[in-house]
Amino acid sequence: MNAGCAGAQPPAGTGEDRAVPEERNGRQAVTDTQAGPELETLALRIASEHLSVPMNDLEVMQVEPVDWRDSSLGCPQPGMNYMQVITPGHSALVRHAGKIYRVHMANGRGFICERRLEKDVAPKLPLRELTLSQAQLEALARADLARRLGVRNEAISIRQTQPVVWQDAGLGCSVPDAPAAGAASKGYVITLAHKGRAYEYRADLRRVIPCPPIESR
Repeated sequence: MNAGCAGAQPPAGTGEDRAVPEERNGRQAVTDTQAGPELETLALRIASEHLSVPMNDLEVMQVEPVDWRDSSLGCPQPGMNYMQVITPGHSALVRHAGKIYRVHMANGRGFICERRLEKDVAPKLPLRELTLSQAQLEALARADLARRLGVRNEAISIRQTQPVVWQDAGLGCSVPDAPAAGAASKGYVITLAHKGRAYEYRADLRRVIPCPPIESR
């Protein structure tokens, strides 16, 4: 069943699967640690079909290995039964038009997980927009800078990350396609470095942008 976390974060206590190191919490180690181009292509194809947009309009921001706890691949639906078996797979973050979608994958298949609520519960519990952690935002910034500079992610270092509260939708930058100013939002100023040169990224809890634009430097 195709369902997933498109632009939504699962409610607390759902126990969504995450990749965890072998030595932590006594959980089973992630079985497959390789995230090659074929996985990025699979994530792009899944997102392209789900959103009905060309693959060229999408960008894979992150792919990480996950041991899904059952055959639902971390996206159980009400009234459905699933095999209780560890399923090695991957979770990918794909960006389109400023929004980030989470793709759940295993055994060459996958879907964007949009957790559906029961009809009588849905009006009372609206889905929340997906938010990212500081570590995920730092990873997105590193991946974006590495792509722009044509280097590996490992060549980019993080100098510092400072929490801030943004007062505008452009995160304090002049962004041509940014929406009109709205409510204040929490975020970070992330300073990266490559070969002694510093690059500043600004983030809310959904996206990262270079500021000033790297092309203008």
